[in-house]
Amino acid sequence: MEKQELLRDNIRLARLLHVPMPGYPRTQAEFERYFEAMVPTLEGTLQALQLMDEMRTGRVALPPAIPRPLRPLARLALRPFLRLNYLSVVGLLQPRLRDKLGVGWSAREQRELNRIYTLIRIASRVLPDRLTYFPLAYHARKHHQCLEKMRVRQQRSFAYRLPAADAEPARSS
Repeated sequence: MEKQELLRDNIRLARLLHVPMPGYPRTQAEFERYFEAMVPTLEGTLQALQLMDEMRTGRVALPPAIPRPLRPLARLALRPFLRLNYLSVVGLLQPRLRDKLGVGWSAREQRELNRIYTLIRIASRVLPDRLTYFPLAYHARKHHQCLEKMRVRQQRSFAYRLPAADAEPARSS
């Protein structure tokens, strides 16, 4: 059930982003066939391996706009976010893909990821939508809610009710 909801949300997001839909997996079975066909074609590119290393170690290139004296502080501030990113990316990868990237996954890392996601789940229940969704998702969700309200209003409104197609028009005498 959760996988079906995830696929449905993915399809909705793909449409919002104008991803070409021909050939896009529509069912869980189609997605699994697509995924299994793609895994052998994937490889750990130099860029992917470098990105993994940067997330894991926290050694990232900072923009030149950050003054040199502030760079150690900026790296320190980025470290928790890089760690979360690393744990999320690697933790959610299928083991075959981890192998292609040459990264391992320990029970300790899994526990750390579980703790972080538990905190995120709790926060998402109490924080307003504006703080829990990325801007694109937030606005797409608000747009969808507006469309749903309009649809409900149309269903209740007499102005949107059309006479049945097979009903005879009223005749004037």
